[in-house]
Amino acid sequence: MFTKAGLDAHVQSIPNGAAITAAVVGGSIEVGFSNILSLATAHEKGIPITLIAPAGLYLSKAADLGTDGAQGLAGSRRARAHGKTIAVNGLKNITQLAVQAWMDKNGGDSKTVNFTEMPFTDMPIALSSHRVDAALLAEPSVTEAKTSARIIGQPYDAISPDF
Repeated sequence: MFTKAGLDAHVQSIPNGAAITAAVVGGSIEVGFSNILSLATAHEKGIPITLIAPAGLYLSKAADLGTDGAQGLAGSRRARAHGKTIAVNGLKNITQLAVQAWMDKNGGDSKTVNFTEMPFTDMPIALSSHRVDAALLAEPSVTEAKTSARIIGQPYDAISPDF
């Protein structure tokens, strides 16, 4: 696609929006696909950010998020999450904030869980090896994790069913 448009692009994977935003601001990369929370945080701190185009869409009816391992959280008993470890792709990012809001709206207490940061691609093995009790995943990692885990909720719904 880039070559056809006459661009010499090099695509690299960076684990989360905060790291992507920092890479763009620091000049390590020229363009990045980030999330609005990371961009708003940079803007709030006076860091100049230029949005080229919106690129993300969340639709509750098409969501597949919030997976836990067999030893993890019970889907209808989020209050039992005390002391559990939940993987997100960025600490203090939209993934963690969505899980916290979802837990608090569904009878849990997000202040009692531990969050750990890891790339989406590492989460299925972390779930199956019980290094984490739950994870907020994105495709294609959701499909991979379904062999050893189950969907317990849609955390982004706590923000809004569509955004």
